[in-house]
Amino acid sequence: MTAKLQLKRLLGAMAQRPARDVPRRAILLYHSVGSSPLALSQSAFRAQMEWLVKNATIATTESLLQQSDAAPLKLALTFDDGYASVFGEAFPVLNDLGATATVFLNTGCIGERDRRASDPALGHYPQDTFL
Repeated sequence: MTAKLQLKRLLGAMAQRPARDVPRRAILLYHSVGSSPLALSQSAFRAQMEWLVKNATIATTESLLQQSDAAPLKLALTFDDGYASVFGEAFPVLNDLGATATVFLNTGCIGERDRRASDPALGHYPQDTFL
């Protein structure tokens, strides 16, 4: 057997999904939901959340990391950066479905009175605003 074929077989074995009876845990990371160029559309986000609510247990990040139970698929939802779309676009979907998420805020970009625009030069999503 050639080294190339051995490598293919090894990669194939590693990529196999775990057995259904093995509990799986995951943290899904989102940034922006809405209409900015890099954001996930609200309709696509809703479709993902509807699938997850039907097929997984959505937990808080703390609960996911601390508890062990027999749920076959348990996950936490997180949002990075604190874009305004988390409240305006994602929260209504999560609220409708009874799901929870953890938001990690970029506190230096959060305005006290006005929403600050994102700055792509700093690695932010373009055409987005912060909470």
